[in-house]
Amino acid sequence: MAAEFHYKIGNFSLGNHYLGYAINLYSKWGALSKVSDLKSRFSNQPQLCFLNENDLNKVLEQDLVLDWESILKYYNVISKEIVLDNLLKKLMQITMQTAGATKAVYFNLYNENPMLYLIGQNEKTGIKIEKFPKLDKPQYPVSYLNYVFRTGKLISTFDSFSTKNFNDQYIKEKNPQSMICIPLMHIGKLKGILYLENEFVKGMFTERNIQILELIAGQAAIFIENANLYAELEEKVKQRTSELDNTIHLLRKDLLYAQKIQDKILSKPESTLCGIRIFTKYIPMMYVGGDIYDYEEISPGKVRIFLADATGHGVQAALVTMLIKSEYESLKYLNISPGGLITKLNRTIIAKYKTLKFFFSCLVADVDAQQGTFCYSAAGHPDQFYLSGNTITKLIRCGPIIGILESKEYDSHFLKIFKGDKLFFFSDGMIEGSNSFNETFGEDRLLKLILNHSSKPISEIVSFVFSDFQTFLSGKEVADDITFLSAEVL
Repeated sequence: MAAEFHYKIGNFSLGNHYLGYAINLYSKWGALSKVSDLKSRFSNQPQLCFLNENDLNKVLEQDLVLDWESILKYYNVISKEIVLDNLLKKLMQITMQTAGATKAVYFNLYNENPMLYLIGQNEKTGIKIEKFPKLDKPQYPVSYLNYVFRTGKLISTFDSFSTKNFNDQYIKEKNPQSMICIPLMHIGKLKGILYLENEFVKGMFTERNIQILELIAGQAAIFIENANLYAELEEKVKQRTSELDNTIHLLRKDLLYAQKIQDKILSKPESTLCGIRIFTKYIPMMYVGGDIYDYEEISPGKVRIFLADATGHGVQAALVTMLIKSEYESLKYLNISPGGLITKLNRTIIAKYKTLKFFFSCLVADVDAQQGTFCYSAAGHPDQFYLSGNTITKLIRCGPIIGILESKEYDSHFLKIFKGDKLFFFSDGMIEGSNSFNETFGEDRLLKLILNHSSKPISEIVSFVFSDFQTFLSGKEVADDITFLSAEVL
């Protein structure tokens, strides 16, 4: 346009400058049809010189090197994208810039049918890309799209013979000067279709440009397939995560209900019964645990205390405690010694549940404050503590854990008790608890803590013990259920 203006006003030198500059640029771009058109239209202008064929070939060879560098650069850019939307946006920007297109439309394959996915427009501020655009009428030649979708072959205005028979309403209305529709193929399968156009310049998509676009499209098809696989995998992960979350929610709901049931079958945490003050602290490792305790007045003035610790943790151990509780309830009121009760309980468990192969330690203690007597028996349980004044007596076990020896007879041990005496019954969860340095809390530490606070009420002693235990753990989670039942003769 600048050259024509200067020719009209008689400024041929400046007109030749602008025309020669335009021809050289079109040559570098590879728009050879446009070069031929300009040369034929202005060949009669004086003092106009063109690049000769050798010089033009040199320019094209140099640009070909630059094009390969550009292609490698584009490969590097799009290969880094694994998210489909980002990959396609970069692909559209690259192809529009490479081919000099004013518009690009990308069709993704959905249920093996092409679906309009992205549309890109060249605007003053740059390339604007819109996802799933809402269009009143087509912004592309439908006939081109159908041809590529049906045949899997590229079609462009560069090959005028192959496009002359296309009767398309969009082409009639918009009359774009240059068009190309490229299939993106991967292992012989169509993965997408890319349509490019330049509405102003004829012959924009040259043979060389088409070759470059085909190279980019072929590589992009591989990256698009990878992105689709990644998206499918991500969707499956989301689906599985959602299913897992729902399952966890249901499990948590069931565990909370199981926790309520277990809380109901346990005795109250604290109570005063027949001149005995009882204070209990129970901390399951999970919602429910494998520890269980019970205390009850079984005859006038006599309180029977029961504590059991099933092997394992969580729901399985909690279900075992249900069986233990059920069998203990059937024996609890028998007028027999603690050793006799544990013997019967052991034989019953082995006879009924031998195939289940579960085991537990337990303790049964009868306390009569009025008579001043205390009798206990322990099966595989850690040593318990009896505090009288400033002296602690260890209550040793009387035999192995329940569920091993059916013929085992468990003994009972008798002691005299007095007002102010205190009893401490506990599972092994506390004394076997360890911190991040693999140090065990231990029986000796617990014994010293009790002795240091021996004059205080049992509720305060228990509070001091658990406070020290938490300090010892230093934030580490407990690895077992903890039950700590204390009793004080009033």
